Amino acid sequence: MECYFRIDSSQGVHLTELEKRGAGCNCCYQSFREPADGLTYMRLWVSVAIAFLLTLFGGGPAWAQQSISQQTCSRDQTATVQPGAAAWLGGIIALNAPGTGGYGCGKPDGSMQSYEAIRWVLDLLNKKGEKIWTEFLDDYYVPGIPLGVKMRNYCLNDMSALAAAADIFPETGWGDITCSSLPNNFTLGILGASTSGSSMLVSDAGQPYNIPLVSYEATAKQLTAPGMYTNFMRTISPDGPLIQVIVSILERLNWDRIIIVYDSGTYGSSAYTKLHAQLITKDICLTTGIMIEDKDLSTANAVLQRVLRYINSDSNSFAGVIFFGSPSYAQELLKHGNNNLPDAGRLQWLFVDFPLHAQFEAASIYQRGIISISAGSRFIVEFEDHWVRIDENNPSPENPWFQDWFASTYNCQFGASVGQRDCSTVFSGKDEYEREASRRAQYQQDQYVEAAVMAVFAYARALRTAQMTKCGVVSGMCQALRDMTRKEFYEDFLKMVDFTFSTTERVPSLASSNVEPYKEAKRLSFTAEGDIEDPSYFIWNYKNALTGGVFAFRRIGSYISNQLNLDLSALAMYDQYRNVRLDPVPPSSCPANGCTVCLGVPADMNYYYQPGDIVINGIFSLHEPGASRLSCGKALSPNQYQYLQAMIYAVEQVNSNNNILHNIRLGGLGIDDCSSSILGQAFLAQLHRGDLMIKDMAGNTLDPLTIEAYTAAYTSPVTTPLADAMNHLNRPMVGYRAGGSELDNSMMYPYYVSALPSLQEEIKAIILMLKKFNWMHVQVLVSPVSYSHDAEMIFRDLAAREGICIVAKHNIGQTAEHVDRALRGVNLNPDTHPVVALLDTMGYRRLFEGLTRNGNIVIGNTFSLIATTRMAKDASVVRGFESEANMAVSLSYAYSNLTSFETYLKGLNVSTHHANPWFGEWFQMVHNCSLTGSSGTMSQCDVSHSITDGSHFHLMHQVKSVINSVYAIAHGLDATLIRYCGVNYNTMCASFLTAFNRSEVLLEHIKQANFPIEDTQPAVQFSFHGNSAALPFVVNRYDYDTRPPMKNSFTEIGEVNPWTKSLNLAVIPMSTMETTCPAPCLSCLYTFNYLDYWYVPGDVVIAAIFDVHYKGTGPFDCGELRTRNGALYTEVFNFALQRINSGAANVRLNGVTLGGLSFDGCSNPSRASAIINRVHTGMEIHSTGHMRQFMINDLISWITYDSQTTVDAVSLVKILDMMIVSPGATSMTLNDKMEYSTFFRTIPSDSVAVQGMAHFVREMGWRYVISLNAPDTASRESRDYFRELLAGFGICVTASYEFETDGTMEVISDAINNGKTQIVAVFADPDRYVEDFLQAKADKILKKYIFVANRPWGRIAQRKKDVIADSVTFALDSPTIQEFISYLNMTSPQTSDNPWFEAIYEELLDCNLPGSFTKGRDCHGSSILTYVDWEQDIWTLSTINAVYALGEAVHRTLKEKCGDNYMGLCTNFVNASDAQARIMAHMDTMEFVDISSQLFKFIQREANRGFQLLKYTGSGLAELKGNLDRSGTLTMLNKAQLLLDYNGVVSECSENCIDYCQEQRYALWCETGIAENSDERDRVKQPRRAGFDPRPNHPVNKWADALTLQPRRAGFDPRPNHPVNKWADALTLQSCRAGFDPSPNHPVNKWADALTLQSRRAGFDPSPNHPVNKWADALTLQPRRAGFDPSPNHPVNKWADALTLQSCRAGFDQSPNHPVNKPADALTLQSRRAGFDPSPNHPVNKWAGALTLQPRRAGFDPSPNHVGLEPAKMVPVDQCSHRRY
Repeated sequence: MECYFRIDSSQGVHLTELEKRGAGCNCCYQSFREPADGLTYMRLWVSVAIAFLLTLFGGGPAWAQQSISQQTCSRDQTATVQPGAAAWLGGIIALNAPGTGGYGCGKPDGSMQSYEAIRWVLDLLNKKGEKIWTEFLDDYYVPGIPLGVKMRNYCLNDMSALAAAADIFPETGWGDITCSSLPNNFTLGILGASTSGSSMLVSDAGQPYNIPLVSYEATAKQLTAPGMYTNFMRTISPDGPLIQVIVSILERLNWDRIIIVYDSGTYGSSAYTKLHAQLITKDICLTTGIMIEDKDLSTANAVLQRVLRYINSDSNSFAGVIFFGSPSYAQELLKHGNNNLPDAGRLQWLFVDFPLHAQFEAASIYQRGIISISAGSRFIVEFEDHWVRIDENNPSPENPWFQDWFASTYNCQFGASVGQRDCSTVFSGKDEYEREASRRAQYQQDQYVEAAVMAVFAYARALRTAQMTKCGVVSGMCQALRDMTRKEFYEDFLKMVDFTFSTTERVPSLASSNVEPYKEAKRLSFTAEGDIEDPSYFIWNYKNALTGGVFAFRRIGSYISNQLNLDLSALAMYDQYRNVRLDPVPPSSCPANGCTVCLGVPADMNYYYQPGDIVINGIFSLHEPGASRLSCGKALSPNQYQYLQAMIYAVEQVNSNNNILHNIRLGGLGIDDCSSSILGQAFLAQLHRGDLMIKDMAGNTLDPLTIEAYTAAYTSPVTTPLADAMNHLNRPMVGYRAGGSELDNSMMYPYYVSALPSLQEEIKAIILMLKKFNWMHVQVLVSPVSYSHDAEMIFRDLAAREGICIVAKHNIGQTAEHVDRALRGVNLNPDTHPVVALLDTMGYRRLFEGLTRNGNIVIGNTFSLIATTRMAKDASVVRGFESEANMAVSLSYAYSNLTSFETYLKGLNVSTHHANPWFGEWFQMVHNCSLTGSSGTMSQCDVSHSITDGSHFHLMHQVKSVINSVYAIAHGLDATLIRYCGVNYNTMCASFLTAFNRSEVLLEHIKQANFPIEDTQPAVQFSFHGNSAALPFVVNRYDYDTRPPMKNSFTEIGEVNPWTKSLNLAVIPMSTMETTCPAPCLSCLYTFNYLDYWYVPGDVVIAAIFDVHYKGTGPFDCGELRTRNGALYTEVFNFALQRINSGAANVRLNGVTLGGLSFDGCSNPSRASAIINRVHTGMEIHSTGHMRQFMINDLISWITYDSQTTVDAVSLVKILDMMIVSPGATSMTLNDKMEYSTFFRTIPSDSVAVQGMAHFVREMGWRYVISLNAPDTASRESRDYFRELLAGFGICVTASYEFETDGTMEVISDAINNGKTQIVAVFADPDRYVEDFLQAKADKILKKYIFVANRPWGRIAQRKKDVIADSVTFALDSPTIQEFISYLNMTSPQTSDNPWFEAIYEELLDCNLPGSFTKGRDCHGSSILTYVDWEQDIWTLSTINAVYALGEAVHRTLKEKCGDNYMGLCTNFVNASDAQARIMAHMDTMEFVDISSQLFKFIQREANRGFQLLKYTGSGLAELKGNLDRSGTLTMLNKAQLLLDYNGVVSECSENCIDYCQEQRYALWCETGIAENSDERDRVKQPRRAGFDPRPNHPVNKWADALTLQPRRAGFDPRPNHPVNKWADALTLQSCRAGFDPSPNHPVNKWADALTLQSRRAGFDPSPNHPVNKWADALTLQPRRAGFDPSPNHPVNKWADALTLQSCRAGFDQSPNHPVNKPADALTLQSRRAGFDPSPNHPVNKWAGALTLQPRRAGFDPSPNHVGLEPAKMVPVDQCSHRRY
């Protein structure tokens, strides 16, 4: 044990004195200054507390028996920066959160940038003897003294901070807390700590010894209070001015109420106290303050829920929350907020010191709009350069925390296991410059970087001044400097630092006077208390640009020189869903509860009260809010009173109905909330507290306990807090008008139901209408009210799930200018004429008013308008704008005609009807009269008139929902009483009165209410569906009649029922017009967030990209359904999974389920790649249906079909060692199994079928052919290879056409008809192009074609039998799978979980399922196989085999990992890092009997399958005429008969054609050296990479050249007489990046040098006279892998060999006598994978063959006599030089 004395500060301890005393003593004497004041007593208390903790940890469990030292001292959390330094700082910073239990270290949490800034600036200060920027540095910044830091990461543990201080300065140690290991040699002071609380503790510990403490992160105001922490300084702006900044911002934002969440520590508590005091003076309401322990992240969600409870009853949409706490807790709150959208979206957060560089999860959006206030910080360009060049794979040893930070930030692991993201691949595929650019694009300097740099400069400048003062011109550590005390250093130099940055400080950006917003060079100086002079703050906002783009923190304001500059126009806040930017920024107004400062006593109010045994309380908005709080203004409208009157009517009707509530009188209570939730809540609170007495006209007092149910309210903002209040009152509430997704949330508002269909159901009804007319692209009109915003969010979501896109959204705002701008926006999209208007009532009126100003924009002509129930068929909405509203279509509820209610109103007399206290007010308004006598323009009312006689009266059909809500409650009460009291009840029995759960029972019976709606013809039943009424919607059209009698009215034109998905609707305006979004339709990209996927759960899961649809017009859009060879593969996939899991297949798994995850790539490689990226990066994928979530880690492979999709997919997932298994990707590009190293396919390559086609053409003696191909990569590859093969046979392709590219089908057909040959080779899948082309040919009398196709044409051949007679196709040997037919016959839309099956079913059977309207008839449950033209798709068997192969590979791997008798997944399999690799290895050796009873296996990862040669008869039937094996060998059953069949077929060429073909043939010879004779033609082998001449007499040099032509990047001259030097050079041109002089006379030395320019980083002298030794050495220096002999006498052959050693991985014979043949061979050893015979006597011919074994595509015969011995027929070079093909 090391013991240290406490030294009295009066002794003036020297910096270099080792204060260790009495080593080996059992106890230590500690002396203290005499307590002089309360501060010292506090410090003594701190020491006693520490001692108490030490004592406490002396006993107990094992972990508690560890000493503080054991728990806090870890060398893993230390680092030395600039280890050669002569002067030191002690760093105490927190780069991690605390570990479990508060000890050790948890996840990275601190400012990694600030730590790297410290490293960077120290390195800068310690430079000398070099030029930096424009200055030559002849000494360190501190003359002769390099400065370093001994850094300690204390992980936000105060005890660890004290231990770190004791480690650096042992005299501060507290017994066991000391972790000393370093001598105290000239350590100037402490850099840190990271938090205010820790800084106070460390400052207290160091103050007796004059140990300076300079923090760049601690901001609490009391740290620099006079006389407190006198050894403390900081370079960050403190909290004192910060509080004023926050208050100023709140005032600018119009936030007159807030909630504060704050940490219990010093920083949080201090900030909370100071801010609270300021809020009171500014009359800003503090709703509540919630104290947290920010080290305990597990409480974050509970805290968020507490905040939400405080705002749930708020009348405003948004509430402001200020947070004081740690960054990790702040991010945890945001994470839970993201999980609680949209509820948490009502909160707008203001954070202090939120990390600006924070990385959020890909699916996280909740952070949008947050505000962060941080210390002002200049952008240091030079540090950015340092930061972006850090190599995460090999960071500096001075930063042992960087990789943990990187892994946490990028959600990856170094040395990742299978399924984890590997950190080394975050920037993979990028060179150093691209990587740097990516890092730079992501870079955001955090708020502590400048402060950290200033903290280092404070010490450095103080030491520099001290050195110059004490040592004069002598550089280094003079004795006077060594003798300096800490007190002297602190008082005379550190506190006196005051300088302005110049070139001396070596940081140009800090010395610049052009930095916004400062406009002057940085000045560093301190106040007497230790605060930085002139503190500044920046206000940041996490947002994107107005035009969209990347979200990031962007500065929107500053606080400099006591002036707040805040650009509110730049501030962005977002809606509850964090998708829509709000304009204007929402206020945060005073809430109704939770803050006594904001609550008040409601004003005296009128109410309707009808006593009863059971009372219903109705809350209505009859008036607007008044000018003062809790007061009422003018009436909302003359007829608004009908809502309350409807309740009075309904209560009376119930009491007159003897069929319900037997002998039980229903009472009613109705109030006016004056459109204020505050008033409504205050009423409820005071009523149920007994503070508010309700009496009827006879003086009877209401007992609040008799209120069993509520009906409310008019708007959602008013209703929502009332619905939340029901959670506390435990009473049902039936809504009569308000709607929205929030109120639909039964989890949040379990007691709330609506007597109207939900807003979601209304939107579904609109979507059914859009689908009826196939309007898949629409525009939307919105307004800045909560209803509109909510409706738009629901519409956007539900429409996208149905494939309907919002092409443009227009906000009509609050002014005429906004409306006009919105209408002009609508007019700019004439191709998208349907406009869905999601407006409130006043919004529609302002829209129609706007149409009067924009006469060229007309409903039914320019656009078609679909309106919601807020317009309904309300004549008041269109009054005054009848002509503008003409042809508008709106939805309304299936209301009654209200005949009975109207009759009731007519019978009411204003003189006698006193139940409604506002009836007289209503009467006066509708009659425009006065009941109290004439007044102004108003006459005395005639009380004999009915209220319905008033000129301003109109019957509001909407009030029917109030009547229905009362009836529903009454029926629910009746059923509840029957349940508790029996069917013959006549009173409220005791069981009812005492039932503890009667409210829940009543709610359930209300939901079960079913009764006929009054006055409906035909009768409509009222019922609930879930939590809302299941009423159909009526579709109305407003008709403006200009002819007398000008009866303008709403006409019912149809009905739509979203529950049954039924729609009875004729045409509506413009319904026959198509709606489109012009390509590329970028505005519809958002719909890609909504993906249909089919997840079949399993222990291990195969993911698949199917092509259910063709490509659409947009980047990720889907087009028409791919009914053939596309959509039904999804069912084949599921069938195969079911076979394996049920044990019906030959492939079986023991206790393990094979699952599937299917996506639709829509025949679009870009979309497919985006899907795969989304899956593997964990981005949220919204299912358009209700598919359960899948687990990424369960995936073992992907299945893909389209060739280009497959190529891209392999490139994406091969870094994960994940397989791609394709049943349909036939592209020859995929033959390269070295490049596509994780690729398998269960079909042969296109190259096989193409070889068969070419051989068939040759065998038939046809000399001239036309080719026709689909416009895709694979078809083009096949065409080109076919042409190449035919050229080798001396056969000419006289013309080549491509579907789409070369015109219409008619144009292509005519062009082919103009040729002389009848032979047409077709390269296209049969589901597209082929049939249309054949039809175009059939439409004209054209000559007969003989088609030779690479795919079978199936039923097309029967439909076009007259056109394709005698044509041939090559079909994969794939018999019909009867088991799949049986499976498909049993599959129906009702039983299938396949999200695409309904669409497939409708398309194939040409009928409509419920909810669809595009076909001419309804579906009637027939089997999908009743489709008369159904046939098995061509890749059915290969799809099954792909699933079976993967299943078998998993089975073999499980046996290997878990034992032969495994049952289920074992740990060894689940945790195996090589599981994917082992599955892949077993795939390579795969062999099983497939469902067609054929043996299946992979040969070089391709299926062991061949093709059948089929010839079509005149009846369209296919006859077998031959077989093609997988090596490309064609065997015809009766060649002679075929020749007879084709006797007379014309295969000729015109004179011009002959010239063209000759030109074509020359071009091919020039490129490949292939001769015309048949022997030479036979030598064509696949793969041939670049131009390669297989002639046996080819010069050795040319062979050498050909060896490394794969892949050839630069241009290459293949002339045989190319000099040796140039050949040698060409060998390593493979990746040559730099410019290169190919002239033949280039000096040998320079050629050698150029070979390794590929990745040469350092400067290099290319002069020809450069010594050979250096040249030799330089060639393989970068990177040199193997040993290399650079001796000057190295033979030329060896040099040639060495040139490609750059990446040589295999052993290599370097002997000087290496034969010429061997160097040639060695040249391609670079990536040699297969075994190779390197014997010197290897024949040249064999070498030539072996050279292209890498990668070897097809079978290759390496025998020495492989190439014929006859000389090749050469084409003279001079004939070739000018020819091009």
